[in-house]
Amino acid sequence: MAPLVLPGNAPFFEPVHREHLSQGDVFLAPSAALYGAEDAAPAPVGPAVPPAIGQAVTVRAWGRPGLGSTAGAPPVAVRIAWTPVMVLSHDCEIDKEFNEQVDRHVLVTPLLPYDEAVAPTWKHEGIRQSNRVGYIPLPPMPDYEGAEFFVHLARISTVDRQLLATHYKVVSLSEPARSLVRFKLAEALASRNLSVVSKLEAAVGRHIVDVRTLKTRSASATIALVLDNGDEVQVDAKIDRPSGPPTERLR
Repeated sequence: MAPLVLPGNAPFFEPVHREHLSQGDVFLAPSAALYGAEDAAPAPVGPAVPPAIGQAVTVRAWGRPGLGSTAGAPPVAVRIAWTPVMVLSHDCEIDKEFNEQVDRHVLVTPLLPYDEAVAPTWKHEGIRQSNRVGYIPLPPMPDYEGAEFFVHLARISTVDRQLLATHYKVVSLSEPARSLVRFKLAEALASRNLSVVSKLEAAVGRHIVDVRTLKTRSASATIALVLDNGDEVQVDAKIDRPSGPPTERLR
């Protein structure tokens, strides 16, 4: 399975770390997710430390409150990982000097391995080629013995910028790679149709050699346009039905 290749075979990583905190930087830092404590594995109450880089611990945040305004709130557990994370906050938000005092929060997302427990195997190739909405692939990382990772934009955490110290920075993304990150963010969080638009742009100048129906619904169908270079573009097509009174079905 070949990793993603950027346009013009541009490098994915900068040869030297960016001096300042920037979108796309990868740090070794904490990330967290909240779970219903009843659904999570038994968790201790109080401090716990992940046993190794890339691993996580689950800590019970609170039980089921019985009194006061929080009565009836569900029990909550926090799963905290010490792992490489990618900075998602935009440079304009990060660079404003007053933000260091007024808004110290930075959005990050953990780097995840291509593992069946993280994402089903059938998704891996689509993630690697940047064809799945909500996922950003990374090529093999020299700092981690050539391991491949991806990020899932459903796993965003907020951290204090002080936790993103310079000596924890692993790598900085190149400008073409940062452009991919911004596109994937817009695709997932603003307009999922961008994925179709980008595929249609790539198809300009090609010839359609075949059309296949993949799925049919009551008012629409998903079809695959097969191009002369072997690529496929999947689009949803509306099914036009004749107007007028319904015809009586014979029994």
